[in-house]
Amino acid sequence: MEPFQDPSDLEHFRIKLGFDKALVNCSGKVWIFWKNDWEGVVVLDTIQQLTMKFVSNNDIFLISSAYARYSEVERLELWEELGSIIEDCHHPWMVGGDFNRLDRILVNNEFLAIFPATEVHHFIRQWSDHAPLHVVCKTEEEPTIKPFRFQNFWTKHQHFTKIVHQNWNTDFVGSPFMEVQSKLKKVKRALGMWSKEVFGNIFQQIATLEDMIRIKENQLKINPSAGNRTDLSRTKAELKKYLKIEEEYWKQKVGMRWFVDRDRNTNFFNSYVKGRRKKLHLSQITTEIGEVFQTYQQMDEGNNQDWAMLNHIPRLITYEKNEEMTKLPSQE
Repeated sequence: MEPFQDPSDLEHFRIKLGFDKALVNCSGKVWIFWKNDWEGVVVLDTIQQLTMKFVSNNDIFLISSAYARYSEVERLELWEELGSIIEDCHHPWMVGGDFNRLDRILVNNEFLAIFPATEVHHFIRQWSDHAPLHVVCKTEEEPTIKPFRFQNFWTKHQHFTKIVHQNWNTDFVGSPFMEVQSKLKKVKRALGMWSKEVFGNIFQQIATLEDMIRIKENQLKINPSAGNRTDLSRTKAELKKYLKIEEEYWKQKVGMRWFVDRDRNTNFFNSYVKGRRKKLHLSQITTEIGEVFQTYQQMDEGNNQDWAMLNHIPRLITYEKNEEMTKLPSQE
């Protein structure tokens, strides 16, 4: 927090807020409070920020609280200080505070991997030109049913056309629209099962192959035989194939048309997709009477809309035309 209080009042506020421990940075502008459940160690203490490492059992988190200077030149020092932490940081890390009239919370990929549904609430400004930030760390979002996703890299497999042909060319009795719907459903199911069998989890496959390559490289050092060299080359070729599949997956997932083959950075694409998914996520809905629904079940149960309004939408197709369009075609 960024207080406008004398640092000598730190202990008074610690007791008042109900925390066990507290620390103030060297400039007296940044105060941090925490409970005894966590062991706090100072990583970097400077005029514009205070970074601490918190440890509980096997969990390690880095928290940086910033109070940036007004001068652009002085703020460069803050960016350099935070940059020095990034170089050696492999733990979940949260950076927050006043970045000179901007109150923001930033986290790294390691943090999002543990708390993918984290939310930041901006409270109303009172007695200050800064908005209090309330961070809610959530491990999981509401479970949703994932729709079928056609993967472009499927089409490059030699058996793809055969799978589609076998499951589409089946006999069906019913209206043409029901026939198309039934065949699409069957093809989607078949492609999903085929993809799991042929490709599996591509990310797990890559991790496994990378481990296998490290083992085979050590085996080749111990015994530089032609068989070991061939085995290593074969595994590397398999890894290259899955890396190409992974690249195609992220190209389609992100939807970036400017992507070229040499611009492969899966961490960036993963972050991009998570950010886009986060923007589309509804954390809560407030009704006209002030009720707040925070889960999909509550949203569904609280939906008391009168759907009779749909009866006022004009029908562009009559029942007779609809029957004509859906009936079985004759030989004529």
